[in-house]
Amino acid sequence: MPQLDTSTFFSQAFWMLVCFVFLWLMLSFLVMPKLADIIEKRKRKINEYLQKAEQLNGRAKHSLDEYNKIIASTEKLITQQEEKDKVQIKKLLDNTENKTIKNLHNKLLKHTELLKKEKQGLLKQVENLSVQLAFDIVQKFGFSEITLQDVKNANTENNHNG
Repeated sequence: MPQLDTSTFFSQAFWMLVCFVFLWLMLSFLVMPKLADIIEKRKRKINEYLQKAEQLNGRAKHSLDEYNKIIASTEKLITQQEEKDKVQIKKLLDNTENKTIKNLHNKLLKHTELLKKEKQGLLKQVENLSVQLAFDIVQKFGFSEITLQDVKNANTENNHNG
């Protein structure tokens, strides 16, 4: 059998060594540096996306904090307004008839309703901002097939389920 002929062992070993060294040099100096560069670029891109996501998350938290401050100040105004109206009502009860009491009560309800409407308007603004922010985040992550309407629909479904 020719593969067991000992006279060709040296030649086969020599060419195997030459091929192995050639392939090793090709991988070491051509392929591996390119792969390492690609991996490094991917890491940098992922880190950039993570940093952008953290920034957007910080902005969202800041918006949420601002929203909570507005809600707290509105509730404080409601409480202050209620206290003021109670004092006025008590003074007017001592000095006026039932007709005057009814008028003041109607004013209190009107102010409360206006504040509720203002609160609802603020909640709608925050919801619109959060939908837009979510859409921006989705777009930044490269999901260009997702539309603003898809994000709105998902938010609506989430609000109905939650």
